[in-house]
Amino acid sequence: MSVHQKPRAKGLFADLVDTYSQDGLRSCETKETQVWRHASNQETVKRLALYHNYLPELANLHSSLSFYSICERHYNQIVASNHFYQNLVGPTQENKRIRSDPEEDNLIVHVTHSNLLVELEETKRLLQFTQQEGHQKSHFIADLNNQIVQMQTAFRRSENRNGELEEATTASI
Repeated sequence: MSVHQKPRAKGLFADLVDTYSQDGLRSCETKETQVWRHASNQETVKRLALYHNYLPELANLHSSLSFYSICERHYNQIVASNHFYQNLVGPTQENKRIRSDPEEDNLIVHVTHSNLLVELEETKRLLQFTQQEGHQKSHFIADLNNQIVQMQTAFRRSENRNGELEEATTASI
């Protein structure tokens, strides 16, 4: 595991603390002796995948984890222990433990009906957000295309006027 004393990359959970503090996500500690770990560590990547249904912002960062670090507090809270995960899952989930078999690369997670409903609702929300964002971008592109056409038309008119002025100047000489 790659460990260093000062973060060389942005803290992975720094921007999520405000949003998920009510679920038990604690803020980074800034002690001088604090240890930062690379978020792209294999064990960490596997563990973070469990949180994608509950922290969609984290799922969006999955492909760029090499640019992030995890402070010691968040590593202990999210990777090393199961406490924060249980807070996210909520009281409807039976206290089923996440088991990690060192012989296998997969974590075994017990999926319940309530987890599937939560995942479905989150997927719907993300789909609506993505559709809205796509709609806004389409309008923005259409506006830019209209501006380009208007500028091209103005440029052609300007070229025509310049040509007419040159002809008039040449004719009067």
